[in-house]
Amino acid sequence: MRVSAAHPAALLVQGEDAGAWRAVRAVLDRAVRGGQLWGPRVPGLRGRPRDERVWPRLTDASVAARLWDTSRDLTGVDPAHGGAP
Repeated sequence: MRVSAAHPAALLVQGEDAGAWRAVRAVLDRAVRGGQLWGPRVPGLRGRPRDERVWPRLTDASVAARLWDTSRDLTGVDPAHGGAP
């Protein structure tokens, strides 16, 4: 969804290009380290990327295992076996 400055949502959210800043920084910035979480300057909304606190549920191994299993079951793809269903 493109959000123009004239659109009321532009006050709260950012467009797709600005939304990609976090991922681009996480990939290209040599100062970024594994395990960091990058989000918008205004939490959850918009702005230049910033390093955020990592929520405990994002590092919970049991949550990760359930997500992995559910994703495999829904897609029929198992990356652990070379992507074969």
